Amino acid sequence: MGRQHAKIISKTAFEKAFVEGEVIMRRNLAALIQKEIDNAPAYADVGYIAGLLKAQEIVFGKVERNEP
Repeated sequence: MGRQHAKIISKTAFEKAFVEGEVIMRRNLAALIQKEIDNAPAYADVGYIAGLLKAQEIVFGKVERNEP
């Protein structure tokens, strides 16, 4: 394997690992935000919950909810 080919493989491996790390980080952050939403007191300001939901959407994208 030539030097140039090794650099391309190395770059591709780095990009793949970076993207996977980014997805894991965003998923974990969205889970932490969801935990904060779930633990919010019943008297919490509606704007507070809406802000957390918006932050979660920005971090991870649209989250499907099973609300009646």
